Amino acid sequence: MTKKYKYFLVEAVELLAELTRGLLDLEKKPEKKSSIKKVLRTLHTLKGAASVMGLSITSGLAHAMESCLICFRDQDKTITAEHITLLLEACTRLEECISQVKQGKDDKAIQSHGIILKLTGREDHASKTDIKTSMEKIVSAFPDKESGSREKKVYPGSKSSGSREKRVDPGSKSSGSNPVPLDETIRIKIDVLDQITKLSNEILINNIWLKNMTGDMTDLVKKWEHLPTKFKDNPGISLEKIEQGLGWLEKKVSDTAALSREISDLIKETHMVPVKPLLFMYEKFVRDLSLEIGKKIKFETKGSDIYLGRSLLDQIKEPIFHLLRNCIIHGIEAPEERLDRGKTESGTICLEFIKEMGQVHIICYDDGRGLDAQAIKNRSVEKGLLTQNAVEAISDVDAYYLILKSGYSSAKIVTEFAGRGVGLDVVKNCISGMGGAISLESKKLGFCRIILTLPLSIDLTSIFAVQVMDQYYLFPFRTVIETRLIKEKQIFFETGKPVISYNETPIPLVRLSEILNISGAEKQTGSLSIILVKGDFEILALVVDKLIGRMEVMPRKLEGRLGQIPNFLSSTILADGYPGFILDVAGIIEISKTLIMSDLKEKTEHRKPDILVIDDSMTTSMLIEGMLSSNGYNVTLAKNGEQALEIFSQQDFDLFVTDIQMPGIDGFELSKKIRQLHRYKDAPIVILSSLGSDAELRKGLEVGANAYIVKGTFDEDEFLSTIGSLIG
Repeated sequence: MTKKYKYFLVEAVELLAELTRGLLDLEKKPEKKSSIKKVLRTLHTLKGAASVMGLSITSGLAHAMESCLICFRDQDKTITAEHITLLLEACTRLEECISQVKQGKDDKAIQSHGIILKLTGREDHASKTDIKTSMEKIVSAFPDKESGSREKKVYPGSKSSGSREKRVDPGSKSSGSNPVPLDETIRIKIDVLDQITKLSNEILINNIWLKNMTGDMTDLVKKWEHLPTKFKDNPGISLEKIEQGLGWLEKKVSDTAALSREISDLIKETHMVPVKPLLFMYEKFVRDLSLEIGKKIKFETKGSDIYLGRSLLDQIKEPIFHLLRNCIIHGIEAPEERLDRGKTESGTICLEFIKEMGQVHIICYDDGRGLDAQAIKNRSVEKGLLTQNAVEAISDVDAYYLILKSGYSSAKIVTEFAGRGVGLDVVKNCISGMGGAISLESKKLGFCRIILTLPLSIDLTSIFAVQVMDQYYLFPFRTVIETRLIKEKQIFFETGKPVISYNETPIPLVRLSEILNISGAEKQTGSLSIILVKGDFEILALVVDKLIGRMEVMPRKLEGRLGQIPNFLSSTILADGYPGFILDVAGIIEISKTLIMSDLKEKTEHRKPDILVIDDSMTTSMLIEGMLSSNGYNVTLAKNGEQALEIFSQQDFDLFVTDIQMPGIDGFELSKKIRQLHRYKDAPIVILSSLGSDAELRKGLEVGANAYIVKGTFDEDEFLSTIGSLIG
């Protein structure tokens, strides 16, 4: 890229994207004249910029596209799909022109004569001898059709023609009736943004040092009476002055911490960009390829309003193109084949983005042939990927994932299995490299759904933090299955090793301090904090000192000796300024196989049952707590359903007492959510509500309640008797 074209290229790329989006929108609503006007404005700007830079082919193409669209605007004609195809083809030529310029060349190498003649309606009577003449007319300085004068735009680095340029104030009358709005964004280099991020982290670290210094001074004040008399009698030093200085320092530390957090949050936002502006690329791709192979396809997008990390969007472009290509070529049937199967003539492809729990799910769906599990199994044996015995042990759902393996024959998948599989191993490797996962759902001759699950940003990683002694350790959030507090009675032994139950499956239990060889860590007993993590195929339960929670962090590469520590992927600075280390779960699971928590013994201790009471009425909550506590139960209170979900995700309970009418999640919905958790599928649920109609009683039973008590007829003895009968 030459310096001369620096600013032009930035604008041209944006204008081309806007132009393509505008044409695709115009195809959907061809009768809207405002859409044509919007595209014409974009073309006019691009044409003027290219003319100033001396790019005759680019400006000529833009002008020919203008001429084509003006006919539809002025002659009250409705633009057709054929014309949109032609205009999009011209956009492709414009992209080739810009690509040439990026390489430091001009655009004259791009062949554009034929398409310009088509756009201007002169292809039929044009001969080879008059092509040059036509081009000269098109790229010459002709008056603008809208204003009668030609606007010229000057870019830094371009040479003036020698004539004086009149600068037009965007807000003046001569510039049009509507002033041009100023852009509310600026461009910033990635390396500059990275440097700002590093400096922000340094501020956080410095703030911790200040906080520690404040703590030292506080201790000094507390020890004032024990200081030597000589020190206290110094006229320049007094307890009052020290306390004043300490108060000022504490305020500054607090202010700096708040400012640091605000800066950090803003920096995180700069790494996020909207998905919507990029979807036009996929829409154009589906449109062009489906027309080329003679298939009718309706392309839909959902979730276009979410934001993702810039680096993530860059890296998922090719995998998504690959998935869409497979949907078009191998998934969606030809029109006649669809009709024979009782389907609509046009197939549907949907690209959906769902933001959830610090992750994004990118779903590529088509209503075509689907996957044939048995055919995939058979082909796996033929290709030597699996033995016959291994295949027989695989479920149909697991068989779908065989198409992700390298070496699977794409041709066989297409012709025999009517599935995907063409190069999907490349997609899987790409997604795995970004810390994501790929999953498949399908119905033979019905549909295929491929789901890519990724962190919201590669720059921003969602993690779950735990603490061992004074150090934070971080797990990639996608590897975390569950966190909980457990009692020793919930630990049992298999082949001499401690395990806990998860979905009725024994899961090995190991202390994280032992895996990381942390000396001096206390081996707690009684109530233990547990985090369940998953590698590729195995699950491990880890004992930690404290469960901190989920957060978004910016990983930093480990350098020097830190980079040589096994099972450490990267580091980061947390919001409070302390460092944290992101762990390699697969490596930790491998090490855990050689360790045993020898300090834990299989034993059962008598304990009080734990009950969670959920009611937005403080009066009711305190009344129930008093009754239950005085009768030997441990009681925890939650003021609504949302708080209850958070509480019992961290702690196990033996019984639930819930109201129905609460803000947010009501008692019926909460009961359903409790029952959906495997560990609570048999836990007693008591509904305590002022509602008591037959319909409400039936609904209570439907959602899994074991008892339904109406507040209006509440009796303490009957209530306690009910609780006792359910859990003793």
